[in-house]
Amino acid sequence: MPKRHIFLSAYGQTSFFSIQTYLAMSFIISYTLSTKRHTGIGLFLGLIPLCLQTLHADPLVFEKACLQAFKGEQLPEFSQNLTQLRKARLAQASRLPNPSVFYEQESARSTDAFNESSVGLSVNLDFIWKRGSRIKAAEQKNSASEFELSSKQLKVSYEIANMFIDYANWNKELKELGTSIKQHEEALTISRKLLVKGMISAFNLKRIELRMDELRFSHKELESNLAGLLAEFQLWVSEEEAIPAKTNLLYNISFETAEKAVEHALRNRPDLLAFEAHSKWKAEEVKKYKNEKLPEVSLDISAKKYPGDDDGFFIGMSMEIPLGEKQGDVQFAESEKVSGTLEYKRAKRKVEREVKAAWQIWHHLQTDKNSSLGKSQMSEGKNYLQGLQSSFANGEASVIEYLDGLGSLLTGKQNTLKRHHLKQSAYLRLTYLSASTPSFSTPKI
Repeated sequence: MPKRHIFLSAYGQTSFFSIQTYLAMSFIISYTLSTKRHTGIGLFLGLIPLCLQTLHADPLVFEKACLQAFKGEQLPEFSQNLTQLRKARLAQASRLPNPSVFYEQESARSTDAFNESSVGLSVNLDFIWKRGSRIKAAEQKNSASEFELSSKQLKVSYEIANMFIDYANWNKELKELGTSIKQHEEALTISRKLLVKGMISAFNLKRIELRMDELRFSHKELESNLAGLLAEFQLWVSEEEAIPAKTNLLYNISFETAEKAVEHALRNRPDLLAFEAHSKWKAEEVKKYKNEKLPEVSLDISAKKYPGDDDGFFIGMSMEIPLGEKQGDVQFAESEKVSGTLEYKRAKRKVEREVKAAWQIWHHLQTDKNSSLGKSQMSEGKNYLQGLQSSFANGEASVIEYLDGLGSLLTGKQNTLKRHHLKQSAYLRLTYLSASTPSFSTPKI
């Protein structure tokens, strides 16, 4: 079945900023608003360095950001080391016993004096029936170690994906706060005119200024969050001017039901697969130790020189029977096998619980019909605000009514963004717990 995707918007609306850009913008806005003079000129001049710094920003798409983060976390080196480790483990299990070379000299000085010598080779033959079980155990151990890299890659991808949606959401919130500050500036301008006409008191101007102080603080706080996010992102990808590119988060049809999500997780969760492989490895260890209890047999081949000119050729076999030395190994391995089986079953149940809970949270948010303001509601809010502004300018609406209207409109927009961000975060957690790397697409310009 071909994959189908549903677009979930996840990109910012403001320009791309470096950390220095945010600090510059914070200073410019606070200065122009506090002076209340030459606001247009101040903002225009303040945007010049922002635009210049934007030219140096380097937006990264999700896939490239992940690859650079993998390199920064040294995952390629980790992968190479795992490969070498697997080869070494298999070579160690596949080794053949080293032959032993021996030389013996026997002599006596008596009435029946003699002088005998022999040189030979001794080879342990237990590899014929023990080597296979050692190889199988090593192969299964290698299989368990393969999932370590997948777990690390999945974790890094999840961290990067969260930064993409946080960056997009916070940029949108920043834009809404900027719009609201501008609206309050307009309200302050109208109030000054009404004050001159004696239609309102100076106390009403103070109300607006206090509200603007709150908005400016929220604006600066959000700028700080974005600056911190960018600093962390740039460290992840090892690039100073990097920023997350504008992208759309895609919804995979594989997670339409909780059962599908759980099924996907059970097939692909690297930590769970590692538990399963580890359990199988412990089962192979039992077979290996049972074979180790078999007798060790050695083949001896030697050439012997007797007194005089007589030579001889000798072939013999020796056997070593393990009695107490390896008796406890099998019992210990069998206990470990049971422990590995129980660990896998417990891990499987944990995965099922986590994925089902994550799916329910995301599904609840996804199907919430009141999670966002529609175009008609946004249009109604805009018309309402225009009407309220007109009433306020004519002295028909009070400052409190106007501020309430501005606050309600901002709160509605912020709640829409927060619900959308919460839904995306819930979906990302679902993909992570289901062992699926999230997909992003670049929006068409």
